[in-house]
Amino acid sequence: MAYFSYAMKRMIFGLLMVLMSCTDIAAQTYFPLFGDTTRMWTSTISGSAEGDCLDTWVTTHWIDGDTLIDGDAYTRVRSRERHYVSPLIDWCQSVTEYPGQDTYVRELGHAVFARSNWSTESLIYDFDAVVGDTIPYPINAYENGFGWHAIVVQVDSILVNGTYRIRQTVSDGPNEGDTIRVIEGIGATSAPFGMLSQQLGLSHFGQLDCVREFGQVIFGDSWCELITGVPSSYIRPLAPPYPNPATDNVILDDRISKFHVLDTHGRIVLHGNGHKAVVRGFATGAYLVRGWDRQGMLVGSWTIVVQP
Repeated sequence: MAYFSYAMKRMIFGLLMVLMSCTDIAAQTYFPLFGDTTRMWTSTISGSAEGDCLDTWVTTHWIDGDTLIDGDAYTRVRSRERHYVSPLIDWCQSVTEYPGQDTYVRELGHAVFARSNWSTESLIYDFDAVVGDTIPYPINAYENGFGWHAIVVQVDSILVNGTYRIRQTVSDGPNEGDTIRVIEGIGATSAPFGMLSQQLGLSHFGQLDCVREFGQVIFGDSWCELITGVPSSYIRPLAPPYPNPATDNVILDDRISKFHVLDTHGRIVLHGNGHKAVVRGFATGAYLVRGWDRQGMLVGSWTIVVQP
């Protein structure tokens, strides 16, 4: 029994030493949110207000040098957004891309401040906050400091890209019962400048898809979309199916990863993966082809004609 007690004490002591070691790692190494100039964030907001069409906005933020505003040095964070509209009940289909607004950030200690071209500076992150403290929503960058705040309910650490980072869990005020996390060097798990909420109202949901450094994903989905700073005029449009009319095969754009072929009654007569549809043996007539990209987004629909 004495040996058992001694063994238990040794085990507990060992566990405490491991926990203290992890705590020391998290405490000693701090990663500024905008400290790595290669860091990029991609986030998504999607939903349907009316239930007829699905709107999806994918935004990428990236760091683009320093500037002076009112005598203070700021880091400029640029963004670009792509808006998808896809059908739920009604037929609607479009993809548009455009520049997002710039945000200017600076960090003092473990606090992050931000402003836009038309707002004053606001505190958007405080990584010194402890349980019971209130922290602002990152959207405060555009609210002149008068936006919502949330209560920190837990502080721990998380391993990201081989290093421990501070992680704050907050209770989300506007959507009672929701929780979201804020991670050192990552930001909120909804979006770097988004609401501290994965649910935006009753119809829309937002999330941080991934964070990249040196072109590699260090957090989130390794296959997430990247909306770059390339102007829309340089983005290659989706090629229409060919040949059309067709007798044997229909070749879709090489960015299509899944397709459906529907008849004039709206029934799916063929579905498959890839960008080649075999229509040999189809009855002569018109068909609708719908295509999805690698992210599972419906990106186009075309009418084809099958003939003998």
